[in-house]
Amino acid sequence: MLFRKITPCLLLFFGVFFSNAQQSIDGFTLMNADTDSPITELTNDIQINSQDLAGVNLNIRANTNPQLVGSVLLTLSGQVAASRNENVAPYALFGDISGDYLPGNLPLGSYVLSATPFTGANQTGTAGDSRTIQFSIVIPNPNL
Repeated sequence: MLFRKITPCLLLFFGVFFSNAQQSIDGFTLMNADTDSPITELTNDIQINSQDLAGVNLNIRANTNPQLVGSVLLTLSGQVAASRNENVAPYALFGDISGDYLPGNLPLGSYVLSATPFTGANQTGTAGDSRTIQFSIVIPNPNL
């Protein structure tokens, strides 16, 4: 009879676990497209004084969580209607070239702004938590 010696061995298994946390839109920032700097956070029902925006080219950035997602669909309705898919940060309603915000126009009026993040480019993969706000560009009341 032929005998084989069995040698004990230790098998180790390593696993890598990726968090599949839900993506979301944390908020919106009104951007000065001339200087590529933030003007103010856009919150629901905010009224923005048109005099504060005189002569300034504007854009709107969607702020995501996590900071980088596959893509973001931004939609604006109101005095100006716009829709844009952005595959790379910053996720800007009127677009950008490597972080240089392109100018857009927001005349007096009321707006509804929404954005939805996706795990893949061009609105593919899983949609994350969207956010919708209303805001207005107004003439200040001289009696206040």
